[in-house]
Formats: sequence, C-alpha cells, structure tokens
Amino acid sequence: MRLDFSQPLVGFTGEPLVEGDTPWFLKTVAVNALTAVYQNEPLTGVQKVERVELAQRIWIAKVPIELTVEELALIKKLVSDLYLSPVLVAAAWKLLDPR
Repeated sequence: MRLDFSQPLVGFTGEPLVEGDTPWFLKTVAVNALTAVYQNEPLTGVQKVERVELAQRIWIAKVPIELTVEELALIKKLVSDLYLSPVLVAAAWKLLDPR
C-alpha cells in the first residue's frame, strides 16, 4: 500500500489537530511511535534497527511510500500503544487505513 505521511491529522470538525500552535502530521505520529521505548515490549537488536529504518524511510519521504501489510499493522499498533488520545489515534488510523 502506498501512503503519504505528510498528511495532517484532522479531528471531528475537519480542522487539523494541534498541540499549542503545532499541527500533528501522520509522519510525526508514526515516527514517534516507531522510535519510542515500550516497557512491556523487549526488542531484539534486529527489531530495533528495523523500526528505525522504517522510521527513517517515513521521515525523509517526499512522496507516498510503499508499505507492507506487516509494516502498516506495526505502525497502527504502536500508534495506539503510544498515544492515549482516542481522537488522535482515530485520526491517524483513518489515514493509515483509508477504506
């Protein structure tokens, strides 16, 4: 699946979600989720490197990038694990899995 990570996250009203004056973008949410440390999830060195490499692909992308089903599922899981706000998670998931 090709995905454009430069998209802003939007709330119920269609307005961009912001923290202070800074809008949330799918790129930031995905990279934060991929590079965070999770207490109940010990990772091997290989898993850590794979997550960082995926985060780098997302961060530097200027155009939509191709993701595997597994990569997409991982990002969705980690976004949900990292962020407490249901509105933010729902906004990110809507862009990650546009049906």
